[in-house]
Amino acid sequence: MGQSLATILLSILDDMRITDKLFCITTDAASNNIKMTQFLEQKLNERGIKWLAKERHIFCIDHVINLAVQAFLRTLKALNSDDSEDQYQDSDDENIEEAEGFQETLQKLRKLTKVCSFNV
Repeated sequence: MGQSLATILLSILDDMRITDKLFCITTDAASNNIKMTQFLEQKLNERGIKWLAKERHIFCIDHVINLAVQAFLRTLKALNSDDSEDQYQDSDDENIEEAEGFQETLQKLRKLTKVCSFNV
């Protein structure tokens, strides 16, 4: 799949006459996009155009933040499902503080993703 994407992208760059002007590519971190940039590097180098995928492939910050938040939320769900009810019966005040802290953390994450989305 990555090779096919690289071939199509190279064709588009050629049609637009900007192949030698390509600076960076921004994608998510899907393996087919990583392979695409590697094949593109190879094809460009064959044409005498120095383009290094490791330096010129930029992962989308919104996607990276989303993956981090999703992983964070999954860990919370895993913690909640493993905890027993008895553990929380004696510490209602502590639970309220934890819930408020969690709510505050979620608010900060939402603000961060909004700022990053608007700045891109």
